[in-house]
Amino acid sequence: MRTVFVFCLLLGASAVVSGQWKETGIPAFWKSPPAAEFRKSAGYAWFRCGVKIPADWAGRQVMLFVEPVDDARQTFVNGRQVGATGTFPPRYRSGLGESGRFKLPAGALRPGEVNIVAVRVHSSGSRTNFSIAPPTFLAGGEGIRLEGQWQRRFGDDPAWASAKAEELPREKLFSKIDQVKDTDSYLLRRKGDKESVGPRESLRRFELPDDLRMELVVAEPD
Repeated sequence: MRTVFVFCLLLGASAVVSGQWKETGIPAFWKSPPAAEFRKSAGYAWFRCGVKIPADWAGRQVMLFVEPVDDARQTFVNGRQVGATGTFPPRYRSGLGESGRFKLPAGALRPGEVNIVAVRVHSSGSRTNFSIAPPTFLAGGEGIRLEGQWQRRFGDDPAWASAKAEELPREKLFSKIDQVKDTDSYLLRRKGDKESVGPRESLRRFELPDDLRMELVVAEPD
């Protein structure tokens, strides 16, 4: 396992720019967003973070996963839109149930440098308390999960799709690159989830009273 520095900051926006940057936990914020604050900002918020992409990711196909919930989202990398779920007003439509997996076009990333990821959100009477995974980069068997303290700000300003690396708080670094064997399990893993194990390993870990015995009768191949 190697480490990479990830700087995150969350921005929020509205038809009228309002508020200041505040720290919040992602993806926990998306699970229970404050409806009153969204109403004040006409339903808009922006979320941004910076990621130092490893230099050896140059030339790889990179995917960015941003799991949809009951809102509309646009995702940007270095100011360039790379994906969307749902649609924004005036024809608002929730993106719940869509993929949220975006293959990044050539030139979108700058390997070896800090890259800015921004997610623009519109929430309109959205349902809450969905279990949600953090945004995640995936490239050739390696992944970077953007889970932790970000910054947020309500409002809507297209300038928030990009930022300078020096604007990002260094004390809030993410630093881990994961080795990924099962893409689906990795991308959809929520906080507190544990890596799945095969039937035989599950049997080995099972604890039983001394007067009981368990046998493995039917199982998928490990």
